[in-house]
Amino acid sequence: MAQGGIFQLTAVSQDDRGCPIGAQLTGTVTAYSGGSLRSGSFPVNQPVPLPIPPRGGHKAPPSPTWFLVLDYSIEDASFTIVIEGPGTNNPTTITIDGANMPKWVAQNQK
Repeated sequence: MAQGGIFQLTAVSQDDRGCPIGAQLTGTVTAYSGGSLRSGSFPVNQPVPLPIPPRGGHKAPPSPTWFLVLDYSIEDASFTIVIEGPGTNNPTTITIDGANMPKWVAQNQK
């Protein structure tokens, strides 16, 4: 990807009947690398609610999204997000490594 490309991270919860707190999850982007956040991105280091995608015919609140304007290529970029629920003592930290994106995109293209 050429300099100035965008690495977009959008985070939502899932409609998992086995997780009674799915609608109460939050996500906090705690770090990013390889570029600068574009205006219109959700805040960093601040928990934001993760909406459950709506069922057909219903409207969902905006999904938290961060837009990283790349300094170089997506292979040099990453996001780290912490997912938590109410009263959770076990937050889940996920790093989305841009180096994996070309392979993931290729696997999902038809």
